[in-house]
Amino acid sequence: MVAPVRAAGTGKRKKMAVKRKQMLDELNKLDLEQLRLRSAELRRKLLELRSQKAGDKVSDLSQFKKNRREVARVETLIRRHELAGSVKSN
Repeated sequence: MVAPVRAAGTGKRKKMAVKRKQMLDELNKLDLEQLRLRSAELRRKLLELRSQKAGDKVSDLSQFKKNRREVARVETLIRRHELAGSVKSN
């Protein structure tokens, strides 16, 4: 019996999609103030990474991309909250 052929990396992609969905679910539970705090925390982390990079102390350069993307996700949710608030008040 021959095993079915799978595309390379589909298992890993599925795991990453599940992980991303869990992170989004977690972020969606936060209110506006908590999201702002999370954004500030992530921006501080990016600043720390940049200073570590200058000193050649960063072991995983992919952290830059991951943090930038998470900042973007949080900022998007903040904007959604702001827009939802302005729509409700009109």
